[in-house]
Amino acid sequence: MLLQSLHCCMGTSSFILFFLFVCTWYAYRVNDRKNTNDPSKRAYAPLACWRAPIVVPILLLVNIPVFLVGSLAFGIFLILFPFALLIFRKPILIPMLQKLMLKIGTALLEIDIRLLTKVGLYLPPIPRSALSSLARIIA
Repeated sequence: MLLQSLHCCMGTSSFILFFLFVCTWYAYRVNDRKNTNDPSKRAYAPLACWRAPIVVPILLLVNIPVFLVGSLAFGIFLILFPFALLIFRKPILIPMLQKLMLKIGTALLEIDIRLLTKVGLYLPPIPRSALSSLARIIA
């Protein structure tokens, strides 16, 4: 089936490679026009523009086995996880997952509050005493 639509695949992939070449060429030109004392200026080789369309398919080919190994590991995990739950009756996994979820959630909340504070959209939480007095006034 892939051979039947090879002309579409080749046209699309050649367009993508040309687009990658244009992007790298543009980035090289912008970097080349920066002042020599600019700290963001990098020392790129001029042939790097021509190497980028060659490196991307190689990276894609390397990522296929990585994806296959990852999917195989996930499949093995899906098969062995119920057996692990049956063998280890004591819930070791649940407290460990709760600690991990708490750590990740706390980090995300701190990042969220910092971002909202910098933007100026953070409203401090309302104390419970104010909420209870507000409920008495409404009722």
